[in-house]
Amino acid sequence: DFSDYIKEVIVWDKVNTQPAMHFGVLNSQYELILVFDRDNSISRQFSNMKFRGTISNLWKIKRARSKPGNGATFPNELVENILGLVEPGGIIYDPFSGTGTTLLVARGHGYQYIGSELSSVQYSSTLTALQS
Repeated sequence: DFSDYIKEVIVWDKVNTQPAMHFGVLNSQYELILVFDRDNSISRQFSNMKFRGTISNLWKIKRARSKPGNGATFPNELVENILGLVEPGGIIYDPFSGTGTTLLVARGHGYQYIGSELSSVQYSSTLTALQS
């Protein structure tokens, strides 16, 4: 049970919706980002925030263009915002690495990173992206 470790919930407003995949389904314009903290989840305070109220928990960031084989690519800006909440030099883990956007942005900002992916096709494209 990870509920005791939830520190914050961020709403990512994708600005534009993509048509729903099926009839009778609403177009989802947002996703929820759950922020976990193993050591201090009881406090909503982030140590990297130096001023009160500097970051909202509603992020309006346009969706990224889909990459071949993955229609759920995150925009770099979304990952950069998340990294702004993480201690510098920390380890970033992406359990759904897909095309490797999170890992590439983490590497570009000097973080250590670990990714995993169930799809061998996606895993292959992530490795290719990280090697280039």
